[in-house]
Amino acid sequence: MSQFGSSRSGAVVGAAGPPAPSRLDALRRAWPAYVVLACTLLLTFGAWRYAERTVRANEQERFDRVVATSRAAIDRRLETYLQILMGVRALFASSNTVERSEFRSFVTGLGLEDRYSSIRDMSWIPRVPAAAKASHEALMRRGGAPSGYEIHPAGSQAEYHPLAFLEPAEAYEPRWFGLDAASRPENQEAMERARDTGVAAMSHRLTLFRRDGGAGFVIFLPMYRAGRPLATAEERRESFEGFVAASFRPDLLMGELFEASRAQPVDLELFDAPEAAPGRLIYDRDPGSAETPRELSRTVPVIFGGQTWTLQLSTLPAFHSLAERLVPFWVLGSGLVISVLALASCVVWPPASRRTPGGTRRLGA
Repeated sequence: MSQFGSSRSGAVVGAAGPPAPSRLDALRRAWPAYVVLACTLLLTFGAWRYAERTVRANEQERFDRVVATSRAAIDRRLETYLQILMGVRALFASSNTVERSEFRSFVTGLGLEDRYSSIRDMSWIPRVPAAAKASHEALMRRGGAPSGYEIHPAGSQAEYHPLAFLEPAEAYEPRWFGLDAASRPENQEAMERARDTGVAAMSHRLTLFRRDGGAGFVIFLPMYRAGRPLATAEERRESFEGFVAASFRPDLLMGELFEASRAQPVDLELFDAPEAAPGRLIYDRDPGSAETPRELSRTVPVIFGGQTWTLQLSTLPAFHSLAERLVPFWVLGSGLVISVLALASCVVWPPASRRTPGGTRRLGA
């Protein structure tokens, strides 16, 4: 009887098992799960930050390419204008006398209306000493100049610089032929600088005299008598014969280069000043987007003919891809899901080393 009771008591003790674990013991046994959670969260945060920075860096790189290509396109177009002027100067250098009809045929052959419609005219502006004023006017009238050709406005200066040849002639009223180009304040500084340095110079902004109007600029390229020394400014003044010149409209130039159908969703603004002053704006590709937030913006100088312009570029909302902007959030969401799953797996399926075999051994006893 006592044997039976002793056996039963042992069974009861064995069935009761070990005492219930304390909260501290539970935390100690669960620490691997929290370590896994912390590691996965850190990896998720790092991946999210990396994805966000990568997206921003890609946008910045793409914007930098747009800035570089835009500036290069403007530089190339202005250089093309200069090359055209050098061709016109070669026409005068290769002949003792260039007739009006010859000049007209040469300019027509350039096909400017079709290829470079932003160039509004080509002109020959000779240097005419005051003593030769009357003979120059008579020569121009005999050569087919508009009726009543004369140098104007009248003055008592030592020399004049009239618009002798101007093409396309039909785009101008006859009264503009013979106009002294130096009488316009916007031209004076550029004409003097071109004459004294021997390189092309660009005027300040002025109103063009074509029938269709518009604001533009004039590029002056000096011409000198052949075989004369040109080492100093004084020698250039002595040998100076005149200018070949071209006027152009910057709004048409920019329109040719940055058509809306081909351009990136970037707003371009051009200012005829070294800074982006509102009053000096000469072109705005997207004037209706003035109130639109701009995330990326860059200002770069455009230097030509002794003048410094400012090109300002800024991104429009369409420049930033929504799909690319969502990538960091997809990474973050995926990382959080993985972190939760990793935590759950550690809690539901703990390692075998954490299981307590004491109860089994006691029952087996």
